[in-house]
Amino acid sequence: MKANLVITLLIASMLAVACAKEVPIPTQQPVVTIVTATHTSTPEASKYGGVLVVAFPASPQELDPGLMRQSEVYAITAEVYDNLTRIDEKLQPQPQLAEKWQASTDGLTWTFQLRQGVTFHHGTPFTAEDVVRTFGRLLDPEYGSAARSLLSFIDEVAAIGNNTVEFRLNSPNSDLPLILGGVQMRIVARDRTNEDNSTSPSGTGPFKWSTYVPGERVVLTRNPNYWASDEDGNQLPFLDEINFVAISEESSRVAALAAGDINVLWQIAPSSMAVLENSNNAKVLEAPSGVYLDIAINVTEPPFDDVRIRQAMKLVVNRQQMLDIVGLGLGQIGNDQPVAPIHTFWADMPAPERDIEKAKTLLTEAGYPNGIDVTLWTSTVRPGMNDMALLYQQQAAEAGIRVTVMAVPPDGYWDLIFMKKPMFMSKWTFRPTTGETISIAHSSQTAFNETAYTNPKIDDLLTQARAEQNPEQRLLMYSEIQRIIAEEGGTILPFYQPNIMAVSADVNGFLPHPTTWLDFRTTWIGR
Repeated sequence: MKANLVITLLIASMLAVACAKEVPIPTQQPVVTIVTATHTSTPEASKYGGVLVVAFPASPQELDPGLMRQSEVYAITAEVYDNLTRIDEKLQPQPQLAEKWQASTDGLTWTFQLRQGVTFHHGTPFTAEDVVRTFGRLLDPEYGSAARSLLSFIDEVAAIGNNTVEFRLNSPNSDLPLILGGVQMRIVARDRTNEDNSTSPSGTGPFKWSTYVPGERVVLTRNPNYWASDEDGNQLPFLDEINFVAISEESSRVAALAAGDINVLWQIAPSSMAVLENSNNAKVLEAPSGVYLDIAINVTEPPFDDVRIRQAMKLVVNRQQMLDIVGLGLGQIGNDQPVAPIHTFWADMPAPERDIEKAKTLLTEAGYPNGIDVTLWTSTVRPGMNDMALLYQQQAAEAGIRVTVMAVPPDGYWDLIFMKKPMFMSKWTFRPTTGETISIAHSSQTAFNETAYTNPKIDDLLTQARAEQNPEQRLLMYSEIQRIIAEEGGTILPFYQPNIMAVSADVNGFLPHPTTWLDFRTTWIGR
């Protein structure tokens, strides 16, 4: 019954989405209260079994861990693969396929001792050669991974026997154990081709790839040979199966959870929380984070190639109003750069005050005394995108910036709109390190530089900051990068958000993660 209803909701939501269209003005949302997630204990035998249904707004596209670009796929591959390290809810690296590690005195060689007795789902034993294969792909420019720019400090990854690997660096980086827990760093098997990884993933993780129906669902089944146990010695995972289903409209996803027909809503809008709080079948969970919605402006496209235009477009933003209406006050004011206050190396810079007259002056100086006309592309692919786009439309109009908001369906947004249009809505998950947060979207070498803004000073400071061992000096370097992006870049970032999601009342053993990643190894469904 649950599966049939999910498919019905899926079809209904797909039929409800039309082609690109202008969308109406949003209204202010009600204030709600957060429920804190807790673990519930029960006799261990009753934890095993069950099917967990997870609703995503869009179906997954590229499945190869090194090439994936969707947060939906980040979440799915975390169940299929393991990393060398796992980043816990406190943003600390924990052992996963690497049991322990040590850096040399000069910080240029890191040695990782690997877990033994681990097998890939297709039967191949895990060894050091799989780690070499994984990072050889990521560092190969022809492979085209977005992770390559993040890993530029690595010269070589070498196997020392079957159970030890060395990472040989060209400059020290104390963040390496955290970086190895990142999404593109999933360990793939040495005997699998890139095509295999894109079509039928096989990792060492708690769940095995079973079924993929594009545009509809992904089904994973329990790996009975998973190497990990919980703190009480119970073999993980507990669930028999996970179904990831695509339901494009948030209202349909929320209705399904409130009715008890799905178990997990990943990334919900604050506006949905009031509905779920009134349901006996759901509980809302929150984790501190630095995820953010932003308006990305391609700085190589006229008129955005003039920094005065970009600055004017930032000055029209009423950030507190954005936070209050779009984020329901849940979050922190942003200042147009990606590093959130939760980061160690956050630059405590004041956000620009709204100044309509100065924005008009900048437009006039740039040759647009009568204002400009721009198109902002958006979608329901992430909660809050449409609301932020429409509120920006209202705020910008006062300065003569006339914004046409074009809404498109969720499926295909990241392939057809993201980095394809001059101005579009975007959303970024939280990255555990400041270096990764900046380099993934703002270095000249990354494939995900959504605004096309490059600055050699940013690249140089990134390299220096990674190698710097003095935390105070690192903060100064990272702060300068943040200042440059905020003042000159093409990112409009009004506020940072917590990670808000919801689960059915019978879901236990799950906690939301600051990164929005999902970890269902210890999750079980209460009877």
